[in-house]
Amino acid sequence: MKKPTFTPYTQYQAYPVDEMERRAAEFYAEMQRRRTIR
Repeated sequence: MKKPTFTPYTQYQAYPVDEMERRAAEFYAEMQRRRTIR
């Protein structure tokens, strides 16, 4: 089996912990608001 080749992700931005928590809370609130209608 061939060994896989990986390409490093160079666009990664590290955020401060308080910024990550704020963004996560906003995302969670948005997901709670959204509903799928078919």
